[in-house]
Amino acid sequence: MQKVYFQHEKGKGLIEENEVYGNALAGIWVTTGSSPILRKNRIHSGKQVSLLNLSKRIVVVGQVGVYFYDNGHGLLEENDIFNHLYSGVQIRTGSNPKITRNKIWGGQNGGVLVYNGGKGVLEDNEIFDNAMAGVWIKTESHPILRRNKIYDGRDGGVCIFNKVETSA
Repeated sequence: MQKVYFQHEKGKGLIEENEVYGNALAGIWVTTGSSPILRKNRIHSGKQVSLLNLSKRIVVVGQVGVYFYDNGHGLLEENDIFNHLYSGVQIRTGSNPKITRNKIWGGQNGGVLVYNGGKGVLEDNEIFDNAMAGVWIKTESHPILRRNKIYDGRDGGVCIFNKVETSA
């Protein structure tokens, strides 16, 4: 699957058992109040992002598997997210997804990046073998991390800085 488009604000839907890979432009982009369910997908080898949710704003981001932006929500469950040029998952600007029982690994930067006011619940995930930290939390973000296995990264397991509040 090269791209899937949610073209309306507050989009919903079920994306299940797909392989999303090798995209040059857009793994998964969830934005502007959208709340899809993403389950049992293989999302890998991304050059930028693969499932694209367009709204009034076009933002260019790079090398990410799943990108939650501008109050993007939804459920990311039982996916295999790996081998991205940057991070497997990014959460920012008021986004608050539930990320549970995923494997997030082999990122050439970090596993999960939560920043610029990102939130989210990361629960029961396996985050490993990333070139940098398993989870980066920065710039006034407030995620909840619960029962995750974070290991074999080449930097810290969880790196927290720049006015951050967490519940672990």
